[in-house]
Amino acid sequence: MGGALKDTRDWHFIGGSSIWEMAFEKRFVRAATWACGLTVMAISVTVPAGPAKAQAYTYSATIGAGALLSDPVASAVDIAQGRLLVADRNNDAVLVYDTTTLAHIATIGVVGVAVPLDNIHLNQPSGVCVDAANDHILVVDGGNERVQIYDAKSLAYVATIGEPNVVGIDNAHFNRPASVKINPVAGQIYVADSFNERIQIFDAKSFRYVATLGTTRVPGTDANQLIQPSDAEYNPLTNQIMIADRLNERVMLYDATTLKPLSQLGETGIPAYEAGDNAHFYAPTAIAFDAANKVVLIVDSGNHRVQIYHAQNYKFFRTLGKAGEDGTDNKHFATPKGVSADPAHSRIFVVDSGNSRVQVYTTKPAR
Repeated sequence: MGGALKDTRDWHFIGGSSIWEMAFEKRFVRAATWACGLTVMAISVTVPAGPAKAQAYTYSATIGAGALLSDPVASAVDIAQGRLLVADRNNDAVLVYDTTTLAHIATIGVVGVAVPLDNIHLNQPSGVCVDAANDHILVVDGGNERVQIYDAKSLAYVATIGEPNVVGIDNAHFNRPASVKINPVAGQIYVADSFNERIQIFDAKSFRYVATLGTTRVPGTDANQLIQPSDAEYNPLTNQIMIADRLNERVMLYDATTLKPLSQLGETGIPAYEAGDNAHFYAPTAIAFDAANKVVLIVDSGNHRVQIYHAQNYKFFRTLGKAGEDGTDNKHFATPKGVSADPAHSRIFVVDSGNSRVQVYTTKPAR
């Protein structure tokens, strides 16, 4: 894979802030950590190149038991504020939980109320992300065709990307946006503009349009085409953008600097149906980079599982859930749609959409 690091990297977490340095071949990259499915811990360590050590993933808790959630679809962790944010689509809100106690502590939007079209209400939010560098929470307000930006501390409204409730194919509009993520190195926002068959890139400070991945309104199977992409996540170990190209049954890998396609995971147009098939996906929906464990987590929604890969080389590592089997116990998922990592508490959050819950796993080195 392009951009693979081959020697030691020093990760310096400066004070209690969200700034990190990555030393590689005498080049330094300074960037804010992010929480769109990942953040990093406030410690100073040196880690060798190569795959993560084997991890034991143990179920530890459920969020949403007792009908508190209704079709949750995405989550993000805000390390600085100690918060888990869950986009609860059918409740038209983002629910905020304490990452220590897992108790509900706040809400963005008005639960169960999608109107009027203003900056207080949300309509079927489909994605959520934390931009720690700019102290912002970004919410994909899917039913209103926009991305809403809030202050990470106060949760007050800040700005909007996209024209509310207006579908379009130019760079000022979306068509059913599905997710939002941050590339902290480039200072960019990635929006999966699903029905426009593209990923839209914006500047994280000015919110101005930067570039497009995919071909607008032209679905297809070649490397420069996508079919209803549902997520785009940054992998800092390879400097790649990982795109959940949902209806192509693949994860596309793009160079984050040149924006050129490099390779892919999965086989285009070939879904996985066999329980032991780890080479294919069935409607991959979301991706998270877990900085603490140096792994990539891919929600293989149609197979009711989360696939875990080494972030350095994308070698398959292990599966959460039972491939091809949905269920309501703690060993199964039902059409999961989101995943995020909380390295401060050694946790993984899987948004188990069909069961209207978030499943919590602890991650520790296997003995």
